[in-house]
Amino acid sequence: MNHARTFLINHHHGKIHITWVPGHNGIIGNEMADRLGNQGANAPPTPIFSRTTAWRDHTNSRINSSYYIPRPPALKLHPIFNESRLGRDIECRLVQFITGQGHYGEYHARFHHDVDPRCACEEWEEIITHLTTSCPATAGHREILRGFSTGVPRSSLFSSHLGLEVVAKFIAETGIGRRRRGPPATAQIL
Repeated sequence: MNHARTFLINHHHGKIHITWVPGHNGIIGNEMADRLGNQGANAPPTPIFSRTTAWRDHTNSRINSSYYIPRPPALKLHPIFNESRLGRDIECRLVQFITGQGHYGEYHARFHHDVDPRCACEEWEEIITHLTTSCPATAGHREILRGFSTGVPRSSLFSSHLGLEVVAKFIAETGIGRRRRGPPATAQIL
């Protein structure tokens, strides 16, 4: 059983098929196969892949992982999007802010190598961490975030309804995430 577990752990796409073959007397290793088969049949199942663990590990490995909603993907939207009074522009930029896939220099430079990834302040690369913590252009609005997050774990800023409303207000007042530079967006030909 340990060999099978080791095989499956080391070969993520590997599969083991167990088949009962009647009358397999005389086959070398039959007794061992029977014993291992019985052990495996009586052992409780142990999931090798955990969606929640995989999602958490993937999120934590990202550069701006503390800015993502700390929960696994779901089929339902976060309540802030179900009862939204934010307006489509702010809603879209909030999603882009949370996922880190928005109109930020660093993100655009990944796909359009001619785009300068530096922030408009020219002090740093334009990434979410810079925009929320040290960019001179957003300094006057950071109190919005500090007012909510004092004494509260940073993750609750992105997991609670009130926290996301505060982030949405910060986005609206600072204008971050608006498309400013780079190639113009073009419609896809269908």
